Amino acid sequence: MPLHPQPPAAPAARSEAPPGEKLLSRGEAARYLGLPVTTVYQWARSGRLRYKVTLGGHLRFARSDLDAAAVRGSRLGSRDEPTD
Repeated sequence: MPLHPQPPAAPAARSEAPPGEKLLSRGEAARYLGLPVTTVYQWARSGRLRYKVTLGGHLRFARSDLDAAAVRGSRLGSRDEPTD
């Protein structure tokens, strides 16, 4: 049994954050977005959220990628609201 769960395998979701940008853990990313940690992981697995994988297999998220996902999410949410 592996020590760490398998990281998401969606290559299109790999972060292209600029070098030197601070990367956040799943917990930090969840707090930043105001979401549960499980949602952050599910979004990464589905390709909705870009990430990097550390040598130890942990996911890391760039703030620029989190901001982009938040903007996309707010656009999706606004479509669900009824219009008069």
